[in-house]
Amino acid sequence: MKDKSTCFLAIYRLTIPMMSGRFELPLGYSPTLECSVLEMPFIQNRLSLFILLPDDPQDGLVELERNLTSKNLKAVFSTLKVRFNHFH
Repeated sequence: MKDKSTCFLAIYRLTIPMMSGRFELPLGYSPTLECSVLEMPFIQNRLSLFILLPDDPQDGLVELERNLTSKNLKAVFSTLKVRFNHFH
C-alpha cells in the first residue's frame, strides 16, 4: 500500500493508505447498466465487496441507480471473470 494525501472538506489534509499493485480479481462489464463491476473477495472467499463503476462520470451513478434491478445485477455478476488488474 502507498499513502496518498487528500483534502477533506477543504479544511483538513489527510494521508490515506491506498491499494496499489497487480491483483487477480473478478472483473465484469454490463452494457445494459453501462458499468464495470469488480469483486473483492474477503474471508476465504466467503464474503465479497462488489464495486459498480459507471461509464459516465457525470450522470452515470444516477442512471445506474435507476436501472439497478435484481435481473440486471444477476446479468452483470454473470460476466465476472478472474483477470489481472492494475491499481494505482
